[in-house]
Amino acid sequence: MVTQLLTLPDVKTTWSTIDASIYGPYLEALQMRLLLRLWHEDALKQEFFTNPKAVLEREAHLKLPAETQVKVLEDSENLFHFVLPVKPPEEEFAYRFQQIADWWMMAHSLIWWQMRNGFDFAALDRFRQGIHVMIIGRAWKDPLFVPEMQQDAKARLSREIGATFPDNLKVVAPLDTPTLKHFVIPKRPQDETLLDQSEHVAGWFAAAHQPWWWLNCARLLTPLPEKLEDKIYA
Repeated sequence: MVTQLLTLPDVKTTWSTIDASIYGPYLEALQMRLLLRLWHEDALKQEFFTNPKAVLEREAHLKLPAETQVKVLEDSENLFHFVLPVKPPEEEFAYRFQQIADWWMMAHSLIWWQMRNGFDFAALDRFRQGIHVMIIGRAWKDPLFVPEMQQDAKARLSREIGATFPDNLKVVAPLDTPTLKHFVIPKRPQDETLLDQSEHVAGWFAAAHQPWWWLNCARLLTPLPEKLEDKIYA
């Protein structure tokens, strides 16, 4: 049981003399800091389940509209969530797609895999085929994809990434709406084992997706800036 308080340094607001508090890396650092605390502090985790909007605003500086509800979910040994984010307006699509397609976010997923069992570089092509952002892009553009995920998420993801998930793993695809957002707490790396019979793409995908989504979902929940050229992160 994880009950200890985790002592973490504050995230610096100034990097190389520049005010970084309005840019993505600062906000992502806050988001990851919150996740580390959720993994170690039961009281904070319980508060997050019962009052997620307050915790997100206080700990990650993410303020959501009053009408927005937040539902907190948690992955387990036999349960994997793939959140389907709400489709952005057509005029925002290219910008929102770019937000979650940055190369360093792909690198986070690759590093996450490497932290576990090493990485078979012969599987790099399959890694590219299974990247998360392409699946979300399909959900935004393919009118059949979302209902197929809702009906049988495991089968649809298996076809998408070319890998088989174990029979004992349940895969669900909660659907965001304009007024309902899902936040999934990943399993701690210390508690996680790669899925049996899926040592390559499916195991990587289930292990890497939630941290990737945890860092990216806040981007999609941030209003579009008035002048995109003024922002590195919206």
